[in-house]
Amino acid sequence: MEKRKPKRSLKMSVFDAVQTPAERRIEALSDGVFAVGMTLLVLDIKLPTMPNEISSHEFIHAIFALWPHFGVFVLSFVILARAWEVHHYIFDYLVRYDHTLVYLNMLYLMAVALLPFSTSLVGTHSNFEISAAIYAANFLALSGITLLIWNYATRDRRLVRGDIQPELIAWLKKRLVLSTVINCAAILIALISPPLCILLLLIYQLSMVIIPFLRKNSSVAE
Repeated sequence: MEKRKPKRSLKMSVFDAVQTPAERRIEALSDGVFAVGMTLLVLDIKLPTMPNEISSHEFIHAIFALWPHFGVFVLSFVILARAWEVHHYIFDYLVRYDHTLVYLNMLYLMAVALLPFSTSLVGTHSNFEISAAIYAANFLALSGITLLIWNYATRDRRLVRGDIQPELIAWLKKRLVLSTVINCAAILIALISPPLCILLLLIYQLSMVIIPFLRKNSSVAE
């Protein structure tokens, strides 16, 4: 009588498990961090303590003196809005996740949570090159980690839908590489001219928001 071979037990830890994001808990946590980060940005815009009796001219001057804080607030809010949009776009294509993806996303959320600090730093000390460099480095972390997440999820289509088009994978990868390169350039420019660094970041981020609207309008007109 032929002996049956004993079945080998399949050892798999929770770290190797691939799970479907049915409850979308990753996205819920991410949305919460984005919401808190966006809210904290505005807390740095506040008037300094002033005496009770001041003239209208002094009051107006104090308000206009806040423009560096307001400028970087707008820039940071725009980058968080774009980061949230791209994050939502990427996770919409995911059909499963694993341990590596979870902690890549946690690293990404750490960069999101750090943005209010770097925004306050460059708003308060805009004349220091290191402040602008840290601010640009925060942007670099956001774009770089997003690129890592997209590359990891789409490699061999391990975590994304099987019918996703290669052109779409390549298109988003190119955009993320472009953002990463521009943020690297911004860090170098910050060491020479902080205002020029902020201007570069602002122009690029606003263009990425405006260009899709122009393309949409042109396609409608055609």
